[in-house]
Amino acid sequence: MKKLKKSLAAILITLVLTIAIAISVSAADVGRVTGLKASAVTNNTVALTWNRISAADGYRIQYRENNGTWITLSDTLQTNSYVVKNLKLGSSYTFRVNAYDLVEVKVPILGVISSEKDHANYSTEVSVSNSIGKVTGLKVSWTTSTKVKLSWTKVCAADGYAVYYKVGKCGYKLYGTYDKAQEITINNLQAGKYTFVVRPYIKTSVGKVCGPYTPVEVEVNGLLPCGCEPVCAYCGPNTKTCGCRPHGGPRR
Repeated sequence: MKKLKKSLAAILITLVLTIAIAISVSAADVGRVTGLKASAVTNNTVALTWNRISAADGYRIQYRENNGTWITLSDTLQTNSYVVKNLKLGSSYTFRVNAYDLVEVKVPILGVISSEKDHANYSTEVSVSNSIGKVTGLKVSWTTSTKVKLSWTKVCAADGYAVYYKVGKCGYKLYGTYDKAQEITINNLQAGKYTFVVRPYIKTSVGKVCGPYTPVEVEVNGLLPCGCEPVCAYCGPNTKTCGCRPHGGPRR
């Protein structure tokens, strides 16, 4: 009986040592994802694609908004493409992808006892800015010798538009903001070369977020008599060049 107990104890010890020491792992090196690209689908969605890795069992996709914390979109994706939805207007997003294979933990006698994901390094990151787009079709037309009308094509996602102007080489100044307008008339122009800019904007919880500039130039009554660049009243007279008289900007 004692011999039998010793034999059983020896078998148990051998089995425990086998489980503890002889665990083997089978896994393939899936490598790093390459060719990650992002392309816009709509104003609030983006399509991600990348090169397929034949040895991969799946992919994990992560993103972060405005350089915040990384968040996992999916950790069980089986294809090399993904459409990200519900992006916020005015925010920027960064994406990255890595591949994984399933690691089989094997024990002699018992065989496979579990499978775990072995993730490779992340791909090169790609970033997109979910801006509201640029105003197109910006045109200027005369109404009188001192008035011009600006008109442009509607930007679907915009809540309104900010109109700026500058005279000659002076800096831009805000002329006004207009909700849903697609044309405005600018009055009381004086002699000089004007540049007008229209920017779409959206209203957010932190204020207005503007899109990119779209400029258009117009000369009012030609250049000043001496032919030099005009100088606005905010900058002072251009006495060093040729003594051009100062002039004011447009008045609403």
